[in-house]
Amino acid sequence: MLRGALTAFLLVFFLIAIALSFNLSYTGSIVGNDFNAKEAIENPEKTINDYNQGFENIPSFARTLLGNERMNLIVKMDDGSKNQLGLVTKEGKIVEYSRELLQNATIDVITSEDVMNSIAWSGNPSQEFGSAIDDERIKLEPKRFTTSTKSFIAKIVLKIRSWF
Repeated sequence: MLRGALTAFLLVFFLIAIALSFNLSYTGSIVGNDFNAKEAIENPEKTINDYNQGFENIPSFARTLLGNERMNLIVKMDDGSKNQLGLVTKEGKIVEYSRELLQNATIDVITSEDVMNSIAWSGNPSQEFGSAIDDERIKLEPKRFTTSTKSFIAKIVLKIRSWF
């Protein structure tokens, strides 16, 4: 009985320690104050350049999550259309993109224009991002075991962080 309680306590302590070790704080502007998801999708070169220039402002947790991935971003637009981008990241920075979906993607990220705008315009983008993942306004569909594991851990960390 005591051993089970101790194990449960240590597990909870471990999960809280992991959650608190990830700095989810937003440290500055990643996108401009005039961000508009539709314009961002239509002008990926500018958007990617802005993202990479503001990269240091991104919470370390998000940088870890983005890591080295081959990502398909699928955005449902307010007018009912769908836009897609293939993004390749290295250490969290976007190093390559395509207007076509990538072959051998490691993850598909599905969201909407409205969600992208609400995160960008939020007073606390990190919290809004976590909330959007938690309530599946952003859907993460990992394609490989390591990405699946990383996504699973990210969701747990975001959930634990939301309690504090």
